[in-house]
Amino acid sequence: MRFATLVRWGVVALAAALLVSGCGNDADPLSTSSAVVGGDNAIDQIDLDEAYGGLAFTDEPTAFGDEELLRESLTIDQDLSIEDDENSILHHDPRARNHREMKRTIVRILWGRLDGLSDSTEWNPQDIVDWTGQLEVSEGVVALKRTILFETPIDHILPREDRSILAWQSFTGPHFDGILVNVIQFADSNGVYPDGEFRFRTGPYSTSFSLAQLDSVQLLETVDELGNAVSIEAMPVDLPCPRGFVRGHWARTPGEEGGIFEGIWISRFAAATGFVRGRWGVNAAGERVLAGKIIGRDGEIRGLMEGRWELLDDGRGVFRAHWAGSSGAVEGFLRGEFRCRHDGDLGFFRARWRARCGGMPVDGPDGGD
Repeated sequence: MRFATLVRWGVVALAAALLVSGCGNDADPLSTSSAVVGGDNAIDQIDLDEAYGGLAFTDEPTAFGDEELLRESLTIDQDLSIEDDENSILHHDPRARNHREMKRTIVRILWGRLDGLSDSTEWNPQDIVDWTGQLEVSEGVVALKRTILFETPIDHILPREDRSILAWQSFTGPHFDGILVNVIQFADSNGVYPDGEFRFRTGPYSTSFSLAQLDSVQLLETVDELGNAVSIEAMPVDLPCPRGFVRGHWARTPGEEGGIFEGIWISRFAAATGFVRGRWGVNAAGERVLAGKIIGRDGEIRGLMEGRWELLDDGRGVFRAHWAGSSGAVEGFLRGEFRCRHDGDLGFFRARWRARCGGMPVDGPDGGD
């Protein structure tokens, strides 16, 4: 099923009460819930009067039976993986050999039409954008982990002479390109990491910020009226709790303040590991809420999700959510942003997720902070 058809689905009753306040032995088991919302009609039957939208803790068809969503996930897995780049740096770079203490931050950068238009009739070939540019750090090195949706030989990584600089040639039309890198910093003899700058430079958009701020970066900037944008997300690598990214489509149902969303669950190293689908809207109490289901690659249930969203301006918004396992205990958190300007628009969202572990309290931190 094409996701664009989902914006024409009817809207169900929207109502309240999200964000559980406890977990553990006091949580209601979701696997024994009387909820019956599941299968092909699960999303258009979500009732936000109920916890987790009344969704059943049951398996689903692969990618919720959506062939386009499945194709997108397979495209992610086909992207070029360049694990040897980091291994080469750590083996040959004298800074790595002489410093036992290293700090690694995974950074995921996307540029282009992040709504990922799949219909070539919806764009003009004259709207192709040249994103040729580079990423540079003034302290440390940049290890390429993966290119994202590069169409070789047109899109490619340029030869490298300096491991602190990564340059590329990239052109986008109705879709987007990107890179996944590991920024590696080396401590000095006193165990201190020298501060420096992270610089991203392309023709349409450039930015920079302190390396000390890198771990918490979650930037999303629109760069033109066509909807081209740049997304930069970063997170520490060397932490025990599993974490990663989510990206997908966010659509507004015509005539309603709300709609549906669906996307791909991605590991910190950009492997597609599952899918998420759900509904967002305003309940009878005026609260802006959402609910959905998370499944694995083969449709196996991973968790039920609920949360809240907030509209900022010009179709931009943010959301926070958590998900629960079969016992009803909260197992992780998400925090993200979405873009959806008008009724029926096929917008997009992106988020970071973090599993709950190590005694993390149930009320935070949301979104993998």
